[in-house]
Amino acid sequence: MNGEFQYEKEIRLDEERIARYFDNIPLFIDLPGENEAILERIGKVGNEKFQKCSSIEQLRNLSQMWNFDEADEPEDDGDHTEISADYELPELLDRIAVWGAEKFALCDEFELNCKYLGIICQCGKTIARVSDMLLSPDEDVSLKIALAKRSLRDVSDLAGMIIAVETSDAEAKLDILQIIRKKVLEILFEFEKN
Repeated sequence: MNGEFQYEKEIRLDEERIARYFDNIPLFIDLPGENEAILERIGKVGNEKFQKCSSIEQLRNLSQMWNFDEADEPEDDGDHTEISADYELPELLDRIAVWGAEKFALCDEFELNCKYLGIICQCGKTIARVSDMLLSPDEDVSLKIALAKRSLRDVSDLAGMIIAVETSDAEAKLDILQIIRKKVLEILFEFEKN
């Protein structure tokens, strides 16, 4: 697969699959074999093709582009001073997730708790997207660009959710998101320049 738009298409399809999965959870929750039932239902409705992996070897065969061989990984000497400042992005997002979790735990209002839960979930999604962008191979510029653009959209969605809760300490969280947005834009511009 190559090209930013092809990656964007695959990311969109993946998000639609995830949404269909979660739409079906209430129908099968706590039933024996709920995952299998949901995947079977999704496969029938959406013409999805799933491959189930029951061993590490099967997973490795499905994802041949990834190197699972631990022997090839560099040894960790404990010196992390050369790690790029960009790797702080997931940690910054984690701070917002912790803030959302604290608000959720201390709130008694159902509607507001739904908003805080949404913030926590959006933080998880954004952390995953930003981490994918940072950890994807540098030579796959199209993938990095597609993930950076998706990360910006996720950060904007998260900002909107934080604004919607209208708390006095939301401004500090929005400042953190602005820092994240700026860093992601710098990464995006760097890859688009090359």
